[in-house]
Amino acid sequence: MLNRAVLTRMVALVCSAILLFTACQDDTDEVAEQIEGDVIGSPEAANELEEDIEEISIEITDGELNEDGIELIEERPTVLRVQNNDDVAYVLRIDPLVAGAVIPAGDSISVEFTTPVQNEYTGELLPESGDEPLDTMTVEVLSPLGVPD
Repeated sequence: MLNRAVLTRMVALVCSAILLFTACQDDTDEVAEQIEGDVIGSPEAANELEEDIEEISIEITDGELNEDGIELIEERPTVLRVQNNDDVAYVLRIDPLVAGAVIPAGDSISVEFTTPVQNEYTGELLPESGDEPLDTMTVEVLSPLGVPD
């Protein structure tokens, strides 16, 4: 037969194990709530997470870009939305990111690309038929290190 001291220790061990399990379970639930979607233990769910896509919007008014410069993060998918508020078409060129996208009069376009390694590029707003820039902007591609999300 078990003596009273051994029985008390066994009960204390079982209670400690239950408390430890409960504490760990609460932490797991808290972490799961902070993660959007069901990704814990599910490779299929992890594949469904959206990529970290950068979205930048610029406008053209009176033949000028509303931004002097934009910053992008290297090797990240990017969507550049360009709104043309004028009644003439333009071409946007950011070599080597955007070869020459035509922005119709009074319309908008979306240009998708993945940024290259960090560097500085020049964006040029050109008339639809012409090669002399009407306006320019700086496109700086930064390293993801040290850039807050």
